[in-house]
Amino acid sequence: MANPAFKTSVIAVKDGNGLPVQIVADPLTAKDRAHQSAYKTVCQFVLEMEGKSQSIKINHFCQAFEANQIPGEITNSLLVLRGKKIHLCPNPATVYRWFEKLKKFNNGNPKALTKGYKGRQRKLYGWEHKAIELFNLPSTPGYADLAYWLRTDHGFECATKSRVTRYLKTMPETLGQKSPQRMGKTFYQHNLKPHKIRDNEVLPVGYGYEGDGHTVDAYVAHPSTGNLYRPELTVWIDVRSRMITGWYLSDSESAISTLFAISHALLSHDHVPAVLFLDNGSGFKARMMNDEVFGFFTRMSITPNWALPGNSKGKGLVEGFFKIYRNRLDKKYQTYCGDDMAPEINRRLPEMVKRGLRTLPTFADYKADIAKFIEDYNDEPKPVLKGKSPREIWEAGLNRVQIHIKADALIQPRVLRTVRKWRLQLHNRTYQAAELAQYNGREMLVEYSLHQDDEVRVLDDEERLVCIAQLVGKVARLPESRIQEAEQKRLKGQVKRLEAHAHEKRLRSAPVLSHEDSIEALNDTLGFDHPPVLEVEDFNPLDCLDLGDSKDEGDDDLDINDTFNL
Repeated sequence: MANPAFKTSVIAVKDGNGLPVQIVADPLTAKDRAHQSAYKTVCQFVLEMEGKSQSIKINHFCQAFEANQIPGEITNSLLVLRGKKIHLCPNPATVYRWFEKLKKFNNGNPKALTKGYKGRQRKLYGWEHKAIELFNLPSTPGYADLAYWLRTDHGFECATKSRVTRYLKTMPETLGQKSPQRMGKTFYQHNLKPHKIRDNEVLPVGYGYEGDGHTVDAYVAHPSTGNLYRPELTVWIDVRSRMITGWYLSDSESAISTLFAISHALLSHDHVPAVLFLDNGSGFKARMMNDEVFGFFTRMSITPNWALPGNSKGKGLVEGFFKIYRNRLDKKYQTYCGDDMAPEINRRLPEMVKRGLRTLPTFADYKADIAKFIEDYNDEPKPVLKGKSPREIWEAGLNRVQIHIKADALIQPRVLRTVRKWRLQLHNRTYQAAELAQYNGREMLVEYSLHQDDEVRVLDDEERLVCIAQLVGKVARLPESRIQEAEQKRLKGQVKRLEAHAHEKRLRSAPVLSHEDSIEALNDTLGFDHPPVLEVEDFNPLDCLDLGDSKDEGDDDLDINDTFNL
């Protein structure tokens, strides 16, 4: 049976998030354990002395101490118990007290063999719980401000800055400076909370890709206007080998840019992965990519694995690559604009570019730098790969699953359309073929090009080619390229939003009240009575002036007493 004195004591207090804020596995400190061991050692030595009774054994112990016959191990234990009194022989009463403490210890009191003095106990003032509550606000208040709130808003005059500071610094980290409430649950989860560590070495090379889009942290010259421009980089990285298998540079994340990026990854190495690890971005979730019937993933037999919203660790490899990309490539440019760039430089960047103090890299040059950077990244040995480069792991372990689809056909999206009167309607365009007469009223897979709209490929539900339908009509002024059409649609949306913004600015600049309305509202606010308005017909201001006549010349002097009738 275990000694009850060694029973583990666990005290667990949970905060608002259910996190343990205090766990004490054992109430004893290292110093307390040293005292326990010393008491047991000395008492056991006394009990082994000659004599039938405890008092006789204690007397023999005192005689042995006076004769310097105590072993070195016992002397060390006495040094722990007696301290500076080690040279003095403990009297029998002291040894009796040691035995009483040992008895209490054996009866279940773990602190019976420790020093009784624990220091001055802290006084409770009543504001402790409120201080913890206020300190864990997301606004991250400081100690002095919190003490001020306790005194002014809650009536605790005793809540001085020093007392509040000392108390809050004794709190565990889950209620202190690094609590989830102060730091934010998302930041706390990503930076302090433990997460599952996945073993990527169990996956075959080429089995799964991680993909994501990232707005680059450097301004480049727009290929059309030459103005400041931050393109979107979409990257695919193999999970096992860390090989960058494909990338694409575009204006923004979209289904088209995602399609081009994954097509580049597949065509570059003639390999189809089994799984794609993705987030819930609009480009990946678009029907063109994710539809269960005609989506690109279904067409290529690829299983998408979606990360939880807000969980960047679900695709940590590609996120880590973007960090390396920013530090090694984007920061080389004078037009770097990351969050760690000096704010005043970012503010003055457009003006500095306009004055010629900074030069924007061209889109073509920046794209060439990306290609070279990715080549160097794939050839760089990495410690996580045991000194090998991603390309070496890729080439040595890839079990290639070939595409068996032409490059131009791979990049053609698919949609479902219903055949009516031998015709198909797609994107305000009409396509017709004689073979469609056999499929009137049925849904067919329509495969179209993003660059040309003169024809489409029509397939049945087993993805067999039925016919190639030709364009027979489209809405006037519709461009041939669907990419150009999408750009025009985006441009119209941008102009519409700018017009709405300008309209709001015009409304805000107009006065809400006229001058007369403002005076009337002011009088109503101050409680003034409106003066009566006198209506006088044929009013002549000269009638108010009594200029006199020539007969009154002798009385021209003004008498102020006459004016006031005094």
